[in-house]
Amino acid sequence: MKVILVSYTSNAEAMLVLAKQTRLLNSSVIDRLGKILTMNKEERKKELEYAFGSISSAWEFVQYIFFLEGVSRAFTHQLVRHRVGFSFAQQAMRIAVMEDFNYYFPEDILSDKSAYDEVVEVLDHIKQAYSRLLKIGIKPEDARGILPTNVLTNILVSCNLRSLSTLLEIRLCYRVQGEFRDVARDMRKEVLKVHPRFEQVLRPFCLRYWRCRFPTKAQHCPIFNDPEFSAHLVGEGGVPDAERERYLVEKWTRLTEKEEE
Repeated sequence: MKVILVSYTSNAEAMLVLAKQTRLLNSSVIDRLGKILTMNKEERKKELEYAFGSISSAWEFVQYIFFLEGVSRAFTHQLVRHRVGFSFAQQAMRIAVMEDFNYYFPEDILSDKSAYDEVVEVLDHIKQAYSRLLKIGIKPEDARGILPTNVLTNILVSCNLRSLSTLLEIRLCYRVQGEFRDVARDMRKEVLKVHPRFEQVLRPFCLRYWRCRFPTKAQHCPIFNDPEFSAHLVGEGGVPDAERERYLVEKWTRLTEKEEE
């Protein structure tokens, strides 16, 4: 699996501030943009904090395009449920011939030799049957029906900052299937390389609102079961102050990086 950030709004901070100020001020857009571009670091930081702390419609003026390579169709079936603010262009098995398809193996299958061997045997049968169907004249659009859900594919994804933030709130959660969480983590990482100041709105739900979305189903969540996090997530410690919040987010980032290894 590979996540590539193909395109993004280069002057994203300025556009975010401009979109927010346009609602509130009566000055010329050109004049306003000029002032925004000449703001010092502290002025820009203050404006961004306001933009991230109020109505999020301004976030829609910041755009991203990702190319997700080597992901499963099981994953893309879930991905395209995120409809608002997203556009998709996916490899079509109706056209593409998939005789040499690759397959996504979930971690629990990779770690179980008997399960892995079982899947590999089934995949061999599917590949042979698919090839035979093509040879006797069956069109790829009909032969594709026997291909597995976890066959690998490529998909181009366009979204704005608001829709991406919503996706990450949900898909960085430990209740999410592993492949989707891996993709979400890498999408976040790629965006932070170009827009590091947007980190505060690119977090899982629990680290944005400091409460667990699924407290009755969090038995296996390493965050919920960590006393440093749970003191805030179950309401005992309240919302952390800025220094404590920074420490906890950094700790969560290290946890996700360890998973990646």
